[in-house]
Amino acid sequence: MLKVARLLYFHSSGIELEGVVLATRDAIVLQPSAPVTVKNVNDSLLVTCSSKGNLMMWLKRGGTEVSAKKGRVHVESKTKDGNNSIYLMFESINKKDEGNYTCKANVDGKEVSASFNLIVIKPIFFMDTSVVQSANENENVTVKCEAQGDPEPKIVWSVKGKPPTGPKYKLMGDGLLVVNVTLEDMGEYMCKAFQISSFTSNYQEQNITLKIRHKPIMLDNTSSPITSYGFVTGVVNLTCSVQADPLANFTWTKDSKPLSDNLGNITIFHDTNLSTLQVVVHNNSLFGNYSCKARNKLGAAKRTIQLLEGTKPDPPTSVNVRSVSAESVELEIKGPLGGDPETLGYKVQYRPKHGDMGWVTNQLSGESPYTILHLIPDMDYILQVATRNAAGYSDYVPEKSFKTTKLQADSVTDKNGVNIKQPCITAFITIFTVLSSL
Repeated sequence: MLKVARLLYFHSSGIELEGVVLATRDAIVLQPSAPVTVKNVNDSLLVTCSSKGNLMMWLKRGGTEVSAKKGRVHVESKTKDGNNSIYLMFESINKKDEGNYTCKANVDGKEVSASFNLIVIKPIFFMDTSVVQSANENENVTVKCEAQGDPEPKIVWSVKGKPPTGPKYKLMGDGLLVVNVTLEDMGEYMCKAFQISSFTSNYQEQNITLKIRHKPIMLDNTSSPITSYGFVTGVVNLTCSVQADPLANFTWTKDSKPLSDNLGNITIFHDTNLSTLQVVVHNNSLFGNYSCKARNKLGAAKRTIQLLEGTKPDPPTSVNVRSVSAESVELEIKGPLGGDPETLGYKVQYRPKHGDMGWVTNQLSGESPYTILHLIPDMDYILQVATRNAAGYSDYVPEKSFKTTKLQADSVTDKNGVNIKQPCITAFITIFTVLSSL
Protein backbone atom coordinates (compact mmCIF):
# COMPACT_ATOMS: atom_id res chain seq x y z
CA MET A 1 0.00 0.00 0.00
CA LEU A 2 1.24 3.47 -0.88
CA LYS A 3 2.02 5.57 2.17
CA VAL A 4 2.05 9.34 1.98
CA ALA A 5 2.60 12.20 4.40
CA ARG A 6 1.38 15.77 4.12
CA LEU A 7 3.82 18.63 3.55
CA LEU A 8 2.86 22.32 3.74
CA TYR A 9 4.26 24.99 1.41
CA PHE A 10 3.52 28.68 1.35
CA HIS A 11 1.97 30.06 -1.81
CA SER A 12 3.26 33.45 -2.95
CA SER A 13 -0.11 34.97 -2.04
CA GLY A 14 0.29 33.86 1.56
CA ILE A 15 -1.97 30.80 1.30
CA GLU A 16 -0.63 27.49 2.63
CA LEU A 17 -0.39 24.86 -0.10
CA GLU A 18 -0.38 21.22 0.79
CA GLY A 19 2.14 18.89 -0.79
CA VAL A 20 2.70 15.16 -0.42
CA VAL A 21 5.82 13.33 0.82
CA LEU A 22 5.94 10.06 -1.12
CA ALA A 23 7.12 6.77 0.29
CA THR A 24 7.82 5.18 -3.11
CA ARG A 25 9.88 6.27 -6.13
CA ASP A 26 7.46 5.60 -8.97
CA ALA A 27 4.19 6.99 -7.48
CA ILE A 28 2.16 9.99 -8.56
CA VAL A 29 -0.59 11.19 -6.24
CA LEU A 30 -3.45 13.70 -6.57
CA GLN A 31 -4.95 15.57 -3.66
CA PRO A 32 -7.94 15.53 -3.50
CA SER A 33 -7.79 11.97 -4.77
CA ALA A 34 -11.41 11.53 -5.93
CA PRO A 35 -11.71 10.61 -9.62
CA VAL A 36 -14.59 13.07 -10.01
CA THR A 37 -14.71 16.58 -8.56
CA VAL A 38 -18.02 18.49 -8.66
CA LYS A 39 -17.96 22.28 -8.40
CA ASN A 40 -20.42 25.11 -8.96
CA VAL A 41 -19.79 27.96 -11.36
CA ASN A 42 -17.64 30.65 -9.68
CA ASP A 43 -16.22 28.22 -7.11
CA SER A 44 -12.44 27.91 -6.68
CA LEU A 45 -10.41 24.69 -6.77
CA LEU A 46 -6.85 23.60 -5.97
CA VAL A 47 -5.61 20.15 -7.04
CA THR A 48 -2.11 19.04 -5.97
CA CYS A 49 -0.10 16.55 -8.01
CA SER A 50 2.95 15.11 -6.21
CA SER A 51 5.70 12.78 -7.40
CA LYS A 52 9.42 12.00 -6.94
CA GLY A 53 9.74 12.28 -10.69
CA ASN A 54 10.40 15.31 -12.84
CA LEU A 55 9.09 16.94 -16.01
CA MET A 56 5.76 17.33 -14.25
CA MET A 57 2.87 18.98 -16.08
CA TRP A 58 -0.91 19.33 -16.10
CA LEU A 59 -2.85 18.54 -19.28
CA LYS A 60 -6.44 19.48 -19.86
CA ARG A 61 -8.90 17.60 -22.06
CA GLY A 62 -7.53 17.11 -25.56
CA GLY A 63 -3.94 16.94 -24.30
CA THR A 64 -3.26 20.69 -24.14
CA GLU A 65 -0.80 21.63 -21.42
CA VAL A 66 -1.88 24.08 -18.74
CA SER A 67 1.22 26.26 -18.74
CA ALA A 68 0.04 29.68 -17.50
CA LYS A 69 1.80 30.78 -14.30
CA LYS A 70 -0.93 33.19 -13.30
CA GLY A 71 -4.50 33.96 -14.23
CA ARG A 72 -7.90 32.41 -13.66
CA VAL A 73 -6.57 28.89 -14.42
CA HIS A 74 -2.85 28.43 -13.83
CA VAL A 75 -0.18 26.12 -12.41
CA GLU A 76 2.49 26.57 -9.77
CA SER A 77 5.39 24.24 -8.91
CA LYS A 78 7.27 23.52 -5.68
CA THR A 79 10.16 21.22 -4.82
CA LYS A 80 11.27 20.33 -1.32
CA ASP A 81 13.27 17.46 0.13
CA GLY A 82 13.13 15.57 -3.15
CA ASN A 83 9.36 15.84 -3.43
CA ASN A 84 7.95 17.64 -6.46
CA SER A 85 4.48 19.14 -6.51
CA ILE A 86 2.61 20.94 -9.25
CA TYR A 87 -0.60 22.74 -8.35
CA LEU A 88 -3.54 23.17 -10.71
CA MET A 89 -5.40 26.27 -9.54
CA PHE A 90 -8.86 27.46 -10.63
CA GLU A 91 -10.04 30.89 -9.59
CA SER A 92 -13.76 31.37 -10.34
CA ILE A 93 -14.59 28.21 -12.27
CA ASN A 94 -16.79 28.52 -15.34
CA LYS A 95 -18.61 25.99 -17.45
CA LYS A 96 -15.90 25.73 -20.13
CA ASP A 97 -13.46 24.39 -17.51
CA GLU A 98 -15.43 21.14 -17.34
CA GLY A 99 -13.66 17.97 -18.45
CA ASN A 100 -10.77 15.62 -17.75
CA TYR A 101 -7.44 16.83 -16.32
CA THR A 102 -4.27 14.70 -16.22
CA CYS A 103 -1.04 15.19 -14.28
CA LYS A 104 2.05 13.57 -15.82
CA ALA A 105 5.56 13.02 -14.50
CA ASN A 106 8.71 11.20 -15.57
CA VAL A 107 10.09 8.73 -13.02
CA ASP A 108 13.37 7.06 -14.02
CA GLY A 109 12.52 7.49 -17.68
CA LYS A 110 9.01 6.16 -17.30
CA GLU A 111 5.88 8.28 -17.70
CA VAL A 112 3.34 8.07 -14.89
CA SER A 113 0.01 9.91 -14.74
CA ALA A 114 -3.09 10.49 -12.63
CA SER A 115 -6.36 12.07 -13.74
CA PHE A 116 -9.59 13.50 -12.42
CA ASN A 117 -12.80 14.63 -14.10
CA LEU A 118 -14.13 18.11 -13.30
CA ILE A 119 -17.93 18.45 -13.38
CA VAL A 120 -19.17 22.05 -13.35
CA ILE A 121 -22.70 22.74 -12.15
CA LYS A 122 -24.62 25.90 -13.00
CA PRO A 123 -27.01 26.25 -10.03
CA ILE A 124 -30.68 27.07 -10.54
CA PHE A 125 -31.28 30.69 -11.46
CA PHE A 126 -34.72 32.27 -11.97
CA MET A 127 -34.73 34.62 -14.97
CA ASP A 128 -36.78 37.82 -14.93
CA THR A 129 -39.42 36.24 -12.68
CA SER A 130 -41.42 39.00 -11.02
CA VAL A 131 -42.84 38.11 -7.62
CA VAL A 132 -45.98 40.15 -8.39
CA GLN A 133 -47.68 39.71 -11.77
CA SER A 134 -50.97 41.08 -13.10
CA ALA A 135 -53.63 40.15 -15.64
CA ASN A 136 -56.92 41.59 -16.87
CA GLU A 137 -60.11 39.80 -15.91
CA ASN A 138 -61.53 37.45 -18.59
CA GLU A 139 -58.24 37.28 -20.49
CA ASN A 140 -55.65 34.50 -20.82
CA VAL A 141 -52.39 35.08 -18.94
CA THR A 142 -49.09 33.27 -18.66
CA VAL A 143 -47.70 33.44 -15.14
CA LYS A 144 -44.02 33.85 -16.00
CA CYS A 145 -41.35 31.65 -14.46
CA GLU A 146 -38.17 30.62 -16.26
CA ALA A 147 -35.27 28.86 -14.59
CA GLN A 148 -31.82 28.19 -16.00
CA GLY A 149 -29.10 25.84 -14.87
CA ASP A 150 -26.92 22.93 -15.91
CA PRO A 151 -28.22 20.27 -15.59
CA GLU A 152 -31.37 21.89 -16.96
CA PRO A 153 -33.95 22.27 -14.16
CA LYS A 154 -37.45 20.82 -14.34
CA ILE A 155 -40.34 23.16 -13.41
CA VAL A 156 -43.28 22.05 -11.24
CA TRP A 157 -46.20 24.40 -10.42
CA SER A 158 -48.66 24.68 -7.56
CA VAL A 159 -51.63 27.06 -7.36
CA LYS A 160 -52.75 28.01 -3.86
CA GLY A 161 -51.04 24.89 -2.56
CA LYS A 162 -52.52 22.47 -5.11
CA PRO A 163 -51.26 21.14 -8.46
CA PRO A 164 -52.91 22.89 -11.45
CA THR A 165 -55.21 20.46 -13.28
CA GLY A 166 -57.86 20.59 -15.96
CA PRO A 167 -58.29 22.65 -19.12
CA LYS A 168 -57.86 25.94 -17.25
CA TYR A 169 -54.09 25.44 -17.01
CA LYS A 170 -51.39 24.62 -19.53
CA LEU A 171 -47.65 24.30 -18.98
CA MET A 172 -45.66 26.60 -21.27
CA GLY A 173 -41.95 26.96 -21.88
CA ASP A 174 -41.84 30.28 -20.04
CA GLY A 175 -44.56 29.78 -17.43
CA LEU A 176 -48.07 28.56 -16.61
CA LEU A 177 -50.94 29.56 -18.91
CA VAL A 178 -54.18 30.37 -17.06
CA VAL A 179 -57.24 30.52 -19.33
CA ASN A 180 -59.96 33.19 -18.92
CA VAL A 181 -58.83 34.49 -15.55
CA THR A 182 -61.37 35.56 -12.93
CA LEU A 183 -61.05 36.97 -9.44
CA GLU A 184 -60.94 33.37 -8.18
CA ASP A 185 -57.57 32.96 -9.93
CA MET A 186 -56.06 35.76 -7.88
CA GLY A 187 -53.57 34.64 -5.23
CA GLU A 188 -50.38 32.68 -4.65
CA TYR A 189 -48.61 30.61 -7.32
CA MET A 190 -45.43 28.65 -6.63
CA CYS A 191 -42.86 27.82 -9.30
CA LYS A 192 -40.55 25.00 -8.16
CA ALA A 193 -37.33 24.16 -10.02
CA PHE A 194 -35.66 20.75 -9.56
CA GLN A 195 -32.11 20.01 -10.71
CA ILE A 196 -31.24 16.32 -10.44
CA SER A 197 -28.38 14.26 -11.91
CA SER A 198 -25.93 11.58 -10.81
CA PHE A 199 -23.66 14.37 -9.52
CA THR A 200 -26.04 16.89 -7.98
CA SER A 201 -29.48 17.40 -6.49
CA ASN A 202 -30.83 20.91 -6.03
CA TYR A 203 -34.19 22.58 -5.46
CA GLN A 204 -35.33 26.21 -5.56
CA GLU A 205 -38.76 27.80 -5.46
CA GLN A 206 -40.23 31.16 -6.37
CA ASN A 207 -43.47 32.47 -4.87
CA ILE A 208 -45.53 34.60 -7.27
CA THR A 209 -48.60 36.68 -6.44
CA LEU A 210 -51.09 37.01 -9.30
CA LYS A 211 -53.25 40.12 -9.19
CA ILE A 212 -56.35 40.48 -11.37
CA ARG A 213 -57.17 43.90 -12.80
CA HIS A 214 -60.95 44.28 -12.87
CA LYS A 215 -63.77 46.79 -12.84
CA PRO A 216 -65.18 47.97 -9.48
CA ILE A 217 -67.39 45.55 -7.56
CA MET A 218 -69.59 46.74 -4.69
CA LEU A 219 -68.52 44.94 -1.53
CA ASP A 220 -72.06 44.31 -0.29
CA ASN A 221 -72.70 42.43 -3.57
CA THR A 222 -76.34 43.46 -3.89
CA SER A 223 -78.10 45.32 -6.67
CA SER A 224 -80.98 46.49 -4.47
CA PRO A 225 -81.05 50.08 -3.20
CA ILE A 226 -79.77 50.51 0.34
CA THR A 227 -81.93 52.34 2.84
CA SER A 228 -80.48 54.77 5.34
CA TYR A 229 -82.19 57.07 7.83
CA GLY A 230 -81.60 60.54 9.16
CA PHE A 231 -83.43 63.37 10.89
CA VAL A 232 -83.49 67.13 10.51
CA THR A 233 -80.56 68.68 12.47
CA GLY A 234 -78.76 65.33 12.33
CA VAL A 235 -75.68 64.16 10.41
CA VAL A 236 -75.71 61.09 8.14
CA ASN A 237 -72.74 59.25 6.61
CA LEU A 238 -73.47 57.42 3.34
CA THR A 239 -70.69 55.00 2.42
CA CYS A 240 -69.72 53.43 -0.90
CA SER A 241 -67.07 50.68 -0.73
CA VAL A 242 -65.73 48.66 -3.66
CA GLN A 243 -63.12 46.14 -4.68
CA ALA A 244 -61.25 47.42 -7.74
CA ASP A 245 -57.90 47.21 -9.50
CA PRO A 246 -56.84 49.78 -10.66
CA LEU A 247 -58.21 51.89 -7.81
CA ALA A 248 -61.63 53.41 -8.35
CA ASN A 249 -62.59 57.07 -8.60
CA PHE A 250 -65.93 58.06 -7.04
CA THR A 251 -68.67 60.51 -7.96
CA TRP A 252 -71.89 61.24 -6.05
CA THR A 253 -75.26 62.48 -7.31
CA LYS A 254 -78.61 63.28 -5.71
CA ASP A 255 -81.67 62.92 -7.87
CA SER A 256 -79.28 62.73 -10.86
CA LYS A 257 -77.56 66.02 -9.96
CA PRO A 258 -73.78 65.99 -9.24
CA LEU A 259 -72.68 66.66 -5.66
CA SER A 260 -69.45 68.27 -4.55
CA ASP A 261 -67.73 69.60 -1.44
CA ASN A 262 -68.58 73.20 -2.25
CA LEU A 263 -72.13 72.70 -0.97
CA GLY A 264 -72.38 73.84 2.63
CA ASN A 265 -74.22 70.77 3.85
CA ILE A 266 -72.18 68.16 1.93
CA THR A 267 -68.69 66.82 2.68
CA ILE A 268 -67.08 64.00 0.70
CA PHE A 269 -64.26 61.88 2.15
CA HIS A 270 -62.23 59.61 -0.13
CA ASP A 271 -60.02 56.69 0.86
CA THR A 272 -58.63 53.64 -0.95
CA ASN A 273 -61.61 52.18 -2.86
CA LEU A 274 -63.90 53.89 -0.34
CA SER A 275 -65.95 57.09 -0.42
CA THR A 276 -68.16 58.59 2.29
CA LEU A 277 -70.75 61.30 1.69
CA GLN A 278 -71.52 63.19 4.90
CA VAL A 279 -74.85 65.00 4.84
CA VAL A 280 -75.80 67.63 7.40
CA VAL A 281 -79.60 67.43 7.28
CA HIS A 282 -80.73 71.06 7.51
CA ASN A 283 -84.21 70.39 6.14
CA ASN A 284 -86.45 67.79 4.51
CA SER A 285 -85.15 68.55 1.01
CA LEU A 286 -82.01 66.58 1.79
CA PHE A 287 -83.89 63.31 2.01
CA GLY A 288 -84.08 61.38 -1.24
CA ASN A 289 -82.03 59.12 -3.51
CA TYR A 290 -78.24 59.41 -3.50
CA SER A 291 -76.12 57.55 -6.02
CA CYS A 292 -72.47 56.60 -5.82
CA LYS A 293 -70.56 55.60 -8.97
CA ALA A 294 -67.14 53.95 -8.76
CA ARG A 295 -65.15 53.86 -11.99
CA ASN A 296 -61.77 52.75 -13.30
CA LYS A 297 -60.50 52.15 -16.84
CA LEU A 298 -62.03 48.65 -16.90
CA GLY A 299 -65.58 49.64 -16.01
CA ALA A 300 -67.90 51.07 -13.38
CA ALA A 301 -70.31 50.08 -10.61
CA LYS A 302 -73.21 52.08 -9.20
CA ARG A 303 -74.98 52.05 -5.86
CA THR A 304 -78.20 53.88 -4.91
CA ILE A 305 -78.87 54.80 -1.29
CA GLN A 306 -82.33 55.95 -0.21
CA LEU A 307 -82.04 58.48 2.59
CA LEU A 308 -85.35 58.47 4.43
CA GLU A 309 -86.56 60.56 7.33
CA GLY A 310 -86.35 58.76 10.62
CA THR A 311 -86.82 59.76 14.23
CA LYS A 312 -84.11 61.21 16.39
CA PRO A 313 -83.75 58.88 19.37
CA ASP A 314 -84.29 60.02 22.92
CA PRO A 315 -81.29 59.92 25.24
CA PRO A 316 -80.90 57.15 27.81
CA THR A 317 -83.08 57.43 30.88
CA SER A 318 -80.12 56.92 33.19
CA VAL A 319 -76.42 56.05 33.22
CA ASN A 320 -74.90 54.67 36.42
CA VAL A 321 -71.41 53.50 37.30
CA ARG A 322 -71.82 50.03 38.83
CA SER A 323 -68.20 49.23 39.61
CA VAL A 324 -64.68 50.50 38.95
CA SER A 325 -61.31 48.73 38.88
CA ALA A 326 -57.82 49.94 38.02
CA GLU A 327 -58.33 49.49 34.26
CA SER A 328 -62.10 49.15 33.69
CA VAL A 329 -65.51 50.53 34.54
CA GLU A 330 -68.90 48.78 34.43
CA LEU A 331 -71.90 50.87 33.35
CA GLU A 332 -75.63 50.33 33.84
CA ILE A 333 -77.51 52.11 31.00
CA LYS A 334 -81.30 52.32 30.84
CA GLY A 335 -82.82 53.09 27.47
CA PRO A 336 -85.28 55.83 26.50
CA LEU A 337 -88.68 55.96 28.12
CA GLY A 338 -91.16 53.61 26.53
CA GLY A 339 -88.39 51.21 25.47
CA ASP A 340 -87.96 52.47 21.87
CA PRO A 341 -87.81 49.26 19.74
CA GLU A 342 -85.62 51.05 17.19
CA THR A 343 -82.75 51.46 19.66
CA LEU A 344 -79.64 49.73 18.26
CA GLY A 345 -77.24 50.54 21.09
CA TYR A 346 -75.30 53.38 22.65
CA LYS A 347 -72.29 55.54 21.96
CA VAL A 348 -70.03 56.10 24.96
CA GLN A 349 -67.32 58.74 24.93
CA TYR A 350 -64.79 59.07 27.75
CA ARG A 351 -61.54 60.89 28.51
CA PRO A 352 -59.37 61.87 31.49
CA LYS A 353 -60.96 64.72 33.41
CA HIS A 354 -57.75 66.74 33.44
CA GLY A 355 -55.33 67.37 30.60
CA ASP A 356 -55.95 67.70 26.88
CA MET A 357 -56.40 64.04 25.92
CA GLY A 358 -59.25 63.66 23.40
CA TRP A 359 -62.42 61.63 23.62
CA VAL A 360 -62.30 57.87 23.13
CA THR A 361 -65.47 56.42 21.55
CA ASN A 362 -66.99 52.98 22.14
CA GLN A 363 -70.04 51.65 20.32
CA LEU A 364 -72.07 49.46 22.68
CA SER A 365 -74.75 46.92 21.81
CA GLY A 366 -76.47 44.05 23.54
CA GLU A 367 -77.83 43.99 27.07
CA SER A 368 -76.71 46.17 29.96
CA PRO A 369 -74.39 46.22 31.92
CA TYR A 370 -71.48 47.25 29.68
CA THR A 371 -67.77 47.18 30.48
CA ILE A 372 -65.21 49.72 29.26
CA LEU A 373 -61.67 48.33 29.26
CA HIS A 374 -58.06 49.57 28.92
CA LEU A 375 -58.36 52.54 31.27
CA ILE A 376 -55.48 54.20 33.11
CA PRO A 377 -55.15 53.28 36.81
CA ASP A 378 -55.75 55.95 39.47
CA MET A 379 -57.21 58.40 36.92
CA ASP A 380 -60.22 60.75 37.08
CA TYR A 381 -62.48 60.28 34.04
CA ILE A 382 -65.59 61.87 32.59
CA LEU A 383 -67.96 60.09 30.22
CA GLN A 384 -71.07 60.84 28.18
CA VAL A 385 -73.60 58.49 26.59
CA ALA A 386 -76.04 58.83 23.66
CA THR A 387 -78.67 56.46 22.24
CA ARG A 388 -78.19 55.10 18.72
CA ASN A 389 -80.85 54.07 16.21
CA ALA A 390 -80.94 53.76 12.42
CA ALA A 391 -81.38 57.53 12.01
CA GLY A 392 -78.45 58.56 14.18
CA TYR A 393 -77.66 59.55 17.75
CA SER A 394 -79.57 61.25 20.52
CA ASP A 395 -78.27 64.12 22.57
CA TYR A 396 -75.79 63.10 25.25
CA VAL A 397 -76.89 62.67 28.83
CA PRO A 398 -75.12 64.94 31.35
CA GLU A 399 -71.49 63.94 31.90
CA LYS A 400 -70.67 61.36 34.56
CA SER A 401 -67.45 61.27 36.58
CA PHE A 402 -65.57 58.30 38.02
CA LYS A 403 -62.06 57.44 39.14
CA THR A 404 -60.19 54.22 38.50
CA THR A 405 -58.50 52.51 41.43
CA LYS A 406 -54.78 52.20 42.01
CA LEU A 407 -53.05 49.24 40.43
CA GLN A 408 -52.43 46.64 43.13
CA ALA A 409 -49.09 44.82 43.10
CA ASP A 410 -49.29 41.04 42.92
CA SER A 411 -48.68 39.36 46.25
CA VAL A 412 -45.18 37.98 46.75
CA THR A 413 -44.55 34.75 48.65
CA ASP A 414 -41.41 33.22 50.08
CA LYS A 415 -40.26 29.65 49.41
CA ASN A 416 -42.70 28.40 52.06
CA GLY A 417 -45.67 30.10 50.38
CA VAL A 418 -45.97 32.81 53.05
CA ASN A 419 -46.96 36.27 51.79
CA ILE A 420 -44.24 38.91 52.05
CA LYS A 421 -45.66 42.23 53.14
CA GLN A 422 -45.65 45.09 50.67
CA PRO A 423 -43.39 47.39 52.80
CA CYS A 424 -40.59 44.84 52.35
CA ILE A 425 -40.91 45.17 48.59
CA THR A 426 -40.90 48.95 48.85
CA ALA A 427 -37.79 48.85 51.03
CA PHE A 428 -36.02 46.60 48.52
CA ILE A 429 -36.87 48.94 45.65
CA THR A 430 -35.59 51.91 47.68
CA ILE A 431 -32.31 50.16 48.52
CA PHE A 432 -31.85 49.08 44.88
CA THR A 433 -32.45 52.66 43.70
CA VAL A 434 -29.86 54.04 46.15
CA LEU A 435 -27.27 51.42 45.22
CA SER A 436 -27.77 51.95 41.49
CA SER A 437 -27.10 55.66 41.92
CA LEU A 438 -23.71 55.11 43.58
